[in-house]
Amino acid sequence: MRTTWEKLVQYVGTTYGQDISNELQNKVTVTLPEPTHSPAVMARHAIREQMIRVGQANLQQAREAQRVILEAAVAANDADAPMKLAILNNEIAQGDFEQNEEVPIVTSESEKTQYSNDWRSYRERTTQLTKYRGQAFSLILGQCTQLLQDKMKQDTDWTVVSTSYDPLSLYRLIERTILAQTDDQYPFATIYDQELAFYSFRQESLSNPQWYERFNTKVDVGEAIGVTRQHRVLLDYVAMELHTQAFATLGAAEQEAVRTDAEERYLSYAFLRQSGIQHGNLKTDLQNDFTTGDNRYPRNRQQTLHLLDKYSKTVLPKTTQSEGTSFAQKGGKGTGNGNKADKENANKERKKKPFDKEFWKDKKCFNCGKKGHPSPHCPEADGDDDDKSQVKKLTKDMKSMKKAFTQLSKTKTQGG
Repeated sequence: MRTTWEKLVQYVGTTYGQDISNELQNKVTVTLPEPTHSPAVMARHAIREQMIRVGQANLQQAREAQRVILEAAVAANDADAPMKLAILNNEIAQGDFEQNEEVPIVTSESEKTQYSNDWRSYRERTTQLTKYRGQAFSLILGQCTQLLQDKMKQDTDWTVVSTSYDPLSLYRLIERTILAQTDDQYPFATIYDQELAFYSFRQESLSNPQWYERFNTKVDVGEAIGVTRQHRVLLDYVAMELHTQAFATLGAAEQEAVRTDAEERYLSYAFLRQSGIQHGNLKTDLQNDFTTGDNRYPRNRQQTLHLLDKYSKTVLPKTTQSEGTSFAQKGGKGTGNGNKADKENANKERKKKPFDKEFWKDKKCFNCGKKGHPSPHCPEADGDDDDKSQVKKLTKDMKSMKKAFTQLSKTKTQGG
């Protein structure tokens, strides 16, 4: 499923553009930001707005003072005072209304054109994103087998998903149908199996990017069937760190943020803990730093991947097969693995061992042909005495056989 989804994202990005590709890649609904004026325009507008507000306040203050005078004139039976007071009251009401109205931003012609172009691009991108969502929905659905479509249609959310033409909603339904498949399984067994597979998963020979991708797949599979890794002790730890108070005392929004943070940190630690032995230095150093009061543990899986790539690796010992070592020591030249220094050392060791001089007093050495010592103790032997001794012995034996064969031939000839 992950492989198919990656290919779809690449195709959609190439065909429909970056907005819908970004949405499918990150699996988060893209909300395009509305255009805004440049910082220079907004700074100039702030100064102008402040000046206008001060002028409005001054006018309202003067009107209030004039109203007091007119109210006194009305009380003194001034014939013109009631009309003037009514007009003034209308001006005061109009002034209050204007004070609550936004001050329009004044721009130059070039700034107005740029702002208008930004809004036109925004409207086009929004329209295209809505259009491409529907096309991506149809494309994804078309990649589903008929069996998968039939299973999804049995889901209670199918009607909502099929009418929304939202590719992310369809993805979540596909994920739940393919990855979960828990309708005919005991839910406790399903969760146990998923957790067992998650905690027993190790990096082994995977590269760091492969480890990161497949670890996240394990997490996605768990989330698809509702697995959560939120523990009370971790929620309290993060709540105290971020808000200096217990998790239970936080508001709903703060609790949700703490839950997300705590679970991501836990997954990051599992990602680190279950990585290969080549990252032993990193694991040890992080633990030692925390023991001394310096918490350097990564807070998300992306940071963990960065440390796995950049931190110095543990040097792993090279292993050799014992059979090969033994063969190289005993094989001599014939093995192709012999070492001259090793042979010389072995010969020295053999020469140190005593031999039966009485037995060898009348026997010849295969190396030099002299009597009184065996070939391993021959004073004329070099580092390859074993090989030379064997060659000389074979040569001597061949000469003896040749001589015997010649003598036998002569005997037969004379007898004939």
